[in-house]
Amino acid sequence: MNKLIPACSTKVSAGMKIHTKSENIIESRRTALALLMSNHYADCIGPCTNNCPAGVDAQTYIALISMGKYKEALKLVKENNPLPLSIGRVCVRDCEAACRRKFIDEPVSVNALKRFIADYDNVNKWTPELKKKNGKKVAVIGSGPAGFSCAYYLTVEGYSVTIFEKTPKAWRNVTLWNSRISPS
Repeated sequence: MNKLIPACSTKVSAGMKIHTKSENIIESRRTALALLMSNHYADCIGPCTNNCPAGVDAQTYIALISMGKYKEALKLVKENNPLPLSIGRVCVRDCEAACRRKFIDEPVSVNALKRFIADYDNVNKWTPELKKKNGKKVAVIGSGPAGFSCAYYLTVEGYSVTIFEKTPKAWRNVTLWNSRISPS
């Protein structure tokens, strides 16, 4: 053949001659490596992140966990999912279904790693950095996952938040900073 063809998608045939080292091949490999090493933005989002309903950057938090940087991993998860302890237990794992690793052996256990980091938070509490109070008040109706998430992000942004809930108890196992829950 007059052109380079990838070995991984080429069927072997009788009499085939394979050359793996030539100036053309070496230059092609250099170009491919240069492209991998170059700065390029927004076109390398992994299928795990693309398929996460919360948009959590699974690739990065898994890398942080592997380096023992648990607080950093937790911070990254909570940027998009403020309730990883509970949400991680009901997650449908679209990230794992899309994981490219399944073509080699099996998908990365993304949800198990998210649950690990959420359990870590349950013992070693990580508190987000709160912006200065802005003097504005917000009422959130309902103490379910959406209400708590809303209150969480508003509190981080400096708002004083009151959650109104019609039942005597708020949704369990969630702590909000500088927020009150009032039965309505």
